[in-house]
Order: sequence, then structure tokens, then C-alpha cells
Amino acid sequence: MYSGTKSGLSKAGWKKSRRLIIGLALGALLLAPVREVSAVELNVLAAGAVEAVVREMVGAFEKESGHTVKLAYAPVGALRDKIYAGEPADLTIVTPVIIEQLQARGLVRPSTRTDLGRVGGGIAVRKGAPRPAIGTPEELKQALLAAKEIYHADPKIATAGAYFLQVADRLGIGEEVRKKGRTAGGGKVSMELMAKSAAEAIGLTQISEILSVPQVELVGPYPGNFQLMTTYTGIVLERTPHAAAAEAFLRFLIGSTVMVRLKLFC
Repeated sequence: MYSGTKSGLSKAGWKKSRRLIIGLALGALLLAPVREVSAVELNVLAAGAVEAVVREMVGAFEKESGHTVKLAYAPVGALRDKIYAGEPADLTIVTPVIIEQLQARGLVRPSTRTDLGRVGGGIAVRKGAPRPAIGTPEELKQALLAAKEIYHADPKIATAGAYFLQVADRLGIGEEVRKKGRTAGGGKVSMELMAKSAAEAIGLTQISEILSVPQVELVGPYPGNFQLMTTYTGIVLERTPHAAAAEAFLRFLIGSTVMVRLKLFC
């Protein structure tokens, strides 16, 4: 005879249990897509000057967060133009000047602006080549005059390239330097090009870009007041569909480990 019970439960108890089972099942269904959606691929447009630091940090961030990061490096002027053209990206790491230009067009989220560190300019030669004296402005001038080829970033799109030509003009050898100049886009690419040259060559770009090319050696920083420290800043783009993940990446980059690495280039 049916007594209103199922498996020894009262009718009220069975209804309560059924509600609990249904609730747990629905909860499981709801949790599955949340986990899937929360892990996203971030597209990051970053200045070449920060490549040596950021590329080593990505793996740790991906492991910690579950997100993946797709990085593209280029001179800051080229990155600005890519963003202007609508290239898909979630955040960018550029200079404050470029950020101001992007902000003027409403392309970034100002509240997410995050200074990551500063990088100074330096002088390089091919690995194993004689290291010229560059400790004073006069020594740097003579080293530039002695070189047969001078490698630097494209001044039209790269902060380091534009600043180097200013240094050459201050030294009074701007015309000679421009005649011997060799550029190939960003500073890292220019250093890679110098590494393949057989001529007596010298290279000048951001220290971090020099250190990212094993085939060249850093001789030293720009001497005295010729040194210019460039700040690199991250900011989330207005059009990103992954704002929370992009901000998490910026928070990760200002962690102690990253900041220590960036200070090496000051």
C-alpha cells in the first residue's frame, strides 16, 4: 500500500530533497559556462622596449589567472596607428605621449592608466667587437664619428630613434650621423640588423631592446645629462570586451617581481 513515502522519506522530505537535487544540478550547469567564459585570450599591443621584461612574465600570469596572452610588439608610433585603424586589442603598453593621443580620441579607459617603469637609452656594439669609450659626451661624439654605420630605431615611429637624433644634433654631428644611419623599424630590429653587419658599427636605442638581442652587447648608457628616461605605461582600450582580465594583467605587471626587473633598465 502506497504510504506517501519514497525510499523511506516522508512526502515533505522527498519534496525538499528533490528541490535540493534540482538546485545542485542547475548550479552545476550555471557554473560550467562561467568557468569557460572567465578564461579569455588577451590581445596586448606593447612597445618593443618592454619586451625583454613582459615576455618572461606572461607564463606566470597565464598560470595564475587561467587567461592566455597574445603579445604583439612594435614602436609606440606604429602601435598608435594600429589602434587608430581598429586593430583588435584589449590593452596597450606605450609612452604617456601616445596615451594622451589615444585618450584625445576616446580610445582608452583613463581610469586604468598604470605606469609600469622607466627605461633609459644605451649604446651597443656587436658581440665581441671593440667597445668604444662613451662615458662623456665628447667620447660618445668621437665614437659616432669613428663608426662606419650607426644603427637606431626609426625616428618617425620610435621614441628612442627620435631622441638619438636629438642627441646627435646636440653633439653637433647631426648631419654626419644621418648619413651613416641605418634603421629597420624598432630598436630591437635595428640591433638585430647591426648584428649581421660586417662594418665597424655602433647602435643606439633603449637599453632593454639592446639586452633582448643576444648577438649585441651593451657598452653603457648615454653619458651624463644626455640620458633620457622614458616611462612606459599600460592602459585598457575602450573597445575591449575583456576589461576585467585586462586590468588583472596590469595589476600583475606592477607586482614586485616585474617592477624590480624594470628598474634594471633605469
